[in-house]
Amino acid sequence: DNWGPTAYVYLALHGSYGYCWLIKEMAFPNKNLRDSLSLPVAFFLSLLIFLPGYWTIPILAISTGTEAPPALLGAATTLYTLGLNIMMTSDCQTHWFLKLRKGRLIAEGMNRFIRHPNYSGEIMLYAAFCLLARHWAAWLIFGIAYLIILMPSNLKKEKSLSRYPAWPVYKEQSGMYFPPVSALWAKPLDSKLLAASKTAGAEATPSQSEAMKAR
Repeated sequence: DNWGPTAYVYLALHGSYGYCWLIKEMAFPNKNLRDSLSLPVAFFLSLLIFLPGYWTIPILAISTGTEAPPALLGAATTLYTLGLNIMMTSDCQTHWFLKLRKGRLIAEGMNRFIRHPNYSGEIMLYAAFCLLARHWAAWLIFGIAYLIILMPSNLKKEKSLSRYPAWPVYKEQSGMYFPPVSALWAKPLDSKLLAASKTAGAEATPSQSEAMKAR
């Protein structure tokens, strides 16, 4: 039994994350992600990765026999809150951008200086869970999940988006998950170049919505 502060904080963070995912799926679902995995594949991945690894982190958090210090609880909560907001906001922006401005590189708003802000948020909130676990195995699980799921998906997406005319300039001014220092003095992206990517996306390159299948 563990009914201490660490257990309750972890329950609040991880539990609210699940509810936010349900809200997101109802309000602005990622249909490409849902359609990209067949039911057997999703089931296999759940048994191979989700159940063994996903739930190991909370087990580590509550089975150490010690409580996380208040400073760590505060840091984890702050990191989780920021990450959740970044993920939800960027996914919402992407959803509506693809509906209203389809065929154009998303290089505005949350994506202005971060190419994958939704995954930035995911990384931050899962890092918060690992902080609460206070065990190297939690970071190992997180690292393995990143290497076999997130990184290949992001690289595939960037390869597809690289066909847009605005991509070279945009990539130079942005970071994969976090803004580069150069963002402080970066010049605004050329509006004509961004507009040109719409034509390119409709003819010579896959549309942004197709590129999102790499998510």
